[in-house]
Amino acid sequence: MKTIFSYYQSFPNSDQKEDFACANLWKGSWEKHGWNTVMLNKSHASSNRLYPKLMQKLIRSHLHDKECAKYIRWCALYAIGGGWMCDFDVANLGFSPQDADKIEQQGSLSIVKDENCYLFYATKDQAEEVVKTFSEKELKNGLVHKLESEMLPNAGDLKDILSDVFHAELGKELTRSKQIEQALNP
Repeated sequence: MKTIFSYYQSFPNSDQKEDFACANLWKGSWEKHGWNTVMLNKSHASSNRLYPKLMQKLIRSHLHDKECAKYIRWCALYAIGGGWMCDFDVANLGFSPQDADKIEQQGSLSIVKDENCYLFYATKDQAEEVVKTFSEKELKNGLVHKLESEMLPNAGDLKDILSDVFHAELGKELTRSKQIEQALNP
């Protein structure tokens, strides 16, 4: 069974109840479509030999915790051997393991491009290269962190499967969990 990973890190001032509601909906939606689900955390990331170098870079870049987590999750993916990862507020609307197999045959790295990357695939070797890239390149454009696609221009683009997933957004009228519920039950 193919596995989809997600990454969770607790932050001060975050709504943990809402995060857990999203994570439960994430889990159910991916399992419904034939995936095994595994939630990774900072202990997975910190077991990676590249983690200290990345953390030094993140501290020097003055990114806030949630921005740092976007980069740290790649350490966790590398530490467990690579694979598919998405944010825990991404619902699966029809993306099958067979669809994933086709994408994997096209290359060792595929991401959502031109926006915050909420779904991606990387082999273990490619995840290692991504962490090294993040450790070496500038992570900010002025006051805003760079998109992963800006730093990974050679990655494949997952645009063709984005209609098969739903990514909830902060700042909308509805909470992310309510957005997911509506996407799953139109």
